[in-house]
Amino acid sequence: MPGILRRNAVNKQVVADVVEEYSEALLKGEDKSRQLLERYPETSGVVADLFALTNRLYEALVPVEPSHQFVAELKANLANLRASTLLSTARRGFQSRLPARTRIASPRRTFLSIIAGVALVTSLVGSIVMLVALLVGRGRRRHPAAVA
Repeated sequence: MPGILRRNAVNKQVVADVVEEYSEALLKGEDKSRQLLERYPETSGVVADLFALTNRLYEALVPVEPSHQFVAELKANLANLRASTLLSTARRGFQSRLPARTRIASPRRTFLSIIAGVALVTSLVGSIVMLVALLVGRGRRRHPAAVA
């Protein structure tokens, strides 16, 4: 369509407005193609094909009236979805307003943090025990009589 509009030097907005007006009239059961082509003769080369396409779409897309059961189930599903979405959005919104240091972590992340802390403390205690054992062992070797 951009090539057609450039060749015919037709304003895109004018074409869009003409097709929109034609579509609205078609939905009301009216055919305004002749009146629109007379009112906007500069668009005739472009909109004639668009009118034909609009007619084919109008004929193919038949309005459907949903059953009452379908509407009721859809409302219930949307209400449930909305409630769960609001709850999760509220949780995310609450956490996003907290400073980075105080945000609530996921249970898995909390568990891994605890394990890492325990491992760090255990490593530190083990290092201290090894250092004390090394110092005590040196002291025994230097002063064998003081130990016995």
